[in-house]
Amino acid sequence: MTTTRREWDERVADLVVNPVEVKVAEECKRLTEGKGVDVVFDAAGVERALKDGVETLRYGGTYVNVAGWETPFAIPWFPFMLKDMKVQGSMAYNDQDFAETVKAYAEGKFVVEKGFEELITNKDNHIKIMISPD
Repeated sequence: MTTTRREWDERVADLVVNPVEVKVAEECKRLTEGKGVDVVFDAAGVERALKDGVETLRYGGTYVNVAGWETPFAIPWFPFMLKDMKVQGSMAYNDQDFAETVKAYAEGKFVVEKGFEELITNKDNHIKIMISPD
């Protein structure tokens, strides 16, 4: 977690836990007096984050995957069953949104090269780039 990203996270979140500095599940259990958290949003897409997320959730909690996974692996289903947890996935857009975006790009309504260049050369300053077809 870069300093820039941490500063951003601290502005928009009540609490930021850096998995490099602390054991996430232990810290969340401590902060919730052993109950666990209601919802985990996994944006990392790595096995360790999924395992930490599952361990962090309370009974009946919800694990939401918003990450793109590069490497397949076996999901540990038993903890989900044992703690009656829910699993949900989200891409933050639907097929119609995607089709409209591709059409707008093809029609030249926005140029993405500047945004891509900015993400590549100044990645510590950005999480995502918002493109507006104005």
